[in-house]
Amino acid sequence: MTTKMRRMGDVTRILNKEGIMSHLKVVVEGGAMTRSCAYKIGTDGYGNDSFQAVKVVDNLLGWER
Repeated sequence: MTTKMRRMGDVTRILNKEGIMSHLKVVVEGGAMTRSCAYKIGTDGYGNDSFQAVKVVDNLLGWER
């Protein structure tokens, strides 16, 4: 796990600790992150790139483009 992935995991832990994670949708993307790592750190979605991440967000929010 890279430093970047550890820091993203820190963010999701802090959001959970502060009790606000349930009010948010957290999506990550990029080559440094894998789908399994994204879900391991508690995110709601993952995209291989920013275009796919937008589609994931649309899906999470129930939007159609």
